[in-house]
Amino acid sequence: MKKTAKILCLLLAVLMLATLAAACDTETGETSSAAASGTTSTETEGFRLEKQDWGGVTINILTHNARDYALYEFGTPAQETEIESDNVSTAFQERTNLLEEEYGLTTQVHFTEGGIGAPTNEIEQQIIAGLSEYDLVADGITYLTKLGTQEYFWNYYDIDNGYIDLNADYWDQSAIEDLAIANKLYYITGEAVVSDNAATWALYYNKDLLEDYGLTSPVELVDAGTWTVDALYEMCKSVATKVSSGDTMSYEPGDGDIWGMVAQAYDGLAFMWGAEQAMITKDEDDLPIMRILDERNVSAWQTISEMLYDKSCVGVADLFGNWADMYENESQIFTNGNAAFMPGAITVLDGEAMNNSDVRFGILPMPKLDENQEEYATSCTVYYATFFSIPTSNVEKLDATCYLLEAMAYYGQEMCTYEYYDKTLKLKRMEDPEDERMLDLLFQNRTFDLGAVYDWAGPTAGMLQFYTGMIGQTSSDIISSYESKRDSFQAAIDATIDTFTK
Repeated sequence: MKKTAKILCLLLAVLMLATLAAACDTETGETSSAAASGTTSTETEGFRLEKQDWGGVTINILTHNARDYALYEFGTPAQETEIESDNVSTAFQERTNLLEEEYGLTTQVHFTEGGIGAPTNEIEQQIIAGLSEYDLVADGITYLTKLGTQEYFWNYYDIDNGYIDLNADYWDQSAIEDLAIANKLYYITGEAVVSDNAATWALYYNKDLLEDYGLTSPVELVDAGTWTVDALYEMCKSVATKVSSGDTMSYEPGDGDIWGMVAQAYDGLAFMWGAEQAMITKDEDDLPIMRILDERNVSAWQTISEMLYDKSCVGVADLFGNWADMYENESQIFTNGNAAFMPGAITVLDGEAMNNSDVRFGILPMPKLDENQEEYATSCTVYYATFFSIPTSNVEKLDATCYLLEAMAYYGQEMCTYEYYDKTLKLKRMEDPEDERMLDLLFQNRTFDLGAVYDWAGPTAGMLQFYTGMIGQTSSDIISSYESKRDSFQAAIDATIDTFTK
């Protein structure tokens, strides 16, 4: 939405240059391995910063070990993390080696016990104790905000050493624009990692089921701009079938039972993001404003919740039992061929169930609210989307850390993104060219909702749980639910604004 046109222009320019380069190689009878693979040689003078030798300084990075990608995206050797080495992990390790050999920047990665969120807690204790053991923290964005509101991180806009170019295309521009408050930015992400991409939400569908029922390919609807919540709902109703005994659909389908869609409570929020209905907007002073009662937002929730609560065709896991058990069942139902649609993160593609499934599946962007919506949109799970923050305890190594971050992002784009996105997601995971095209489309307009990211008034009754809480009560009454929480939401937002503007 905000950066799509610019990104498309950049991509076209890169494509033209790559075509010219390939033509020159052909004329001389030589083939460039970089051109053939789609990557750019790291020996070219592409890195914007003047080359420096940092003398082997060690930057200590604190992160979690809750996902496989977290174990390799900072270049930790596979044998040290007990993960199977592949082209992506190798690319990250080669990037780490290059930064050490060419720039004298050594990284030491420390994995916390306790999973996602634990790095933030450990950094907080470090700062409180006056220590400076870790120079950089990488954690899920919603956890990092806990320390941003306490100003325990450096504001990237205040760092004036010139090493980080926040306008560069290898930093996520939507995240920078959406997550800054009062011209303060404590968290950034981009091509330095792949976990932000893995955490991005999509909609998976069973191609065979839709064809068996004679339904129009949703890809055609996407291309026509008519892939909407109503279109998805109609397909769910058309496909849903119950042939086993019993009066209602079970979350463990009997022989021949077909769900239109299986989902989870978090998907309610994901559908709202697909409808471009963030809970928070910002005013001219870059300060957050709640917009939950906006007419279009209210209408969107009523439309989306009507679909999610229709147990004749849609099965939301949380409404059938303990979510911890039901979420695993959700994936199994889809991969067994008993559901036509399933929302989920890109990381679902790495799951054992999906990889071992005989289902011929495709991938789609989240549907629009209606045809008046100009673009398709999506977001990330704010739990697992990895962002970088620099603790204020890092003073002596601040310059080296910033230089490292910029180099990680630039060389991540040059060396790692192609291996992950083109050679793994597309070539290994996507069945048809149309799937690859849909994958590209869903990444073109990824936004971030401050309400979910900061989880104001959370964690149990905060903004991140606003829609999931209504799903638990099968409620579509967004107005009453909001009115009961308005004061607590606003108080938390005001406290953040006060901190950021004092």
